[in-house]
Amino acid sequence: MEVSQHSKYFCEFGGKYAVKRKAVGIWGRKDCGKDKAGGAYTLNIASPVTVKKAEAMLEGKAMIKETDMPEKMQTQAMDSASQALDLYDVSDCISIAAHIKKEFDKEYGGGWQCVVGSNFGCFFTHTKGTFVYFALGTLNFLIFKGAAS
Repeated sequence: MEVSQHSKYFCEFGGKYAVKRKAVGIWGRKDCGKDKAGGAYTLNIASPVTVKKAEAMLEGKAMIKETDMPEKMQTQAMDSASQALDLYDVSDCISIAAHIKKEFDKEYGGGWQCVVGSNFGCFFTHTKGTFVYFALGTLNFLIFKGAAS
């Protein structure tokens, strides 16, 4: 199993005020000193005026923030997320994540992980070609297939 060269991520999101503004943040990579095997990602918050314009434009559309996944899988990830949001209340992030994970396990075999929310941190290793991080509405979606480090 090949592990991505950028396989370990630490994601840190803004505080309570940033909840509605996360979907329009700009991601920047910082080297963590391990031959670029990992990265620290922090969200740069846009101005409130920019945010309102971007939220109006992005209504109902997913915005990919980081990925190494093939386009077909990315499309399925966004479709599964959209379907889950139709089936479950937006506040039921566990059911939304479980729905997406089960869809990916069924389509691509077991071992998939899914994190959904508006404020979370993570550090993980993933199989190369199986990572996507995107925003849809006010929620962020992190989907990947786990790998041994």
